[in-house]
Amino acid sequence: MNDYFEFRRGIESQAAAQAAGRAAPSDIARLDEIIREMQAAHDSADLAAESRLDVAFHHAVGEAAHNVVMLHTLRSCYRLLENGVFYNRGRLYDHPTARIELLQQHKAIADAIRQADPDRARKASEDHIDYVRGTLDDTREMDRREQLAGLRRLKKPKTPART
Repeated sequence: MNDYFEFRRGIESQAAAQAAGRAAPSDIARLDEIIREMQAAHDSADLAAESRLDVAFHHAVGEAAHNVVMLHTLRSCYRLLENGVFYNRGRLYDHPTARIELLQQHKAIADAIRQADPDRARKASEDHIDYVRGTLDDTREMDRREQLAGLRRLKKPKTPART
């Protein structure tokens, strides 16, 4: 899992920074449309659409970077990224504030790209991946604690022998 997040953090933050400097008006329009769709999916609690749009957003940022080698690399890894994003989103939904946090983070990345601010786009992308990674770690820790609590409930305490 660490390799996955290291890769995503590096390549997606680079893509966001490049997109901020290179995005065509049609790229910006595509990102804005995805953000509008993300907001609508969030408002209607359509988790499947939110997950699908998460993937579409990251793809659109990669395309907006206008770097053929990066795009080829991203496309060759899209299956891994798609699987990771869908799994992560499902696990992240267990966290009470994750859905709104993720939406706001995607908006921040898109805004930095729209404003042609590569440093802010890179930072917003890094912050996004760091948040996902940290929140998933927290979720796994909560799962571990719940599993231990379940084991304690199954194990009946021994009553002391009377002497």
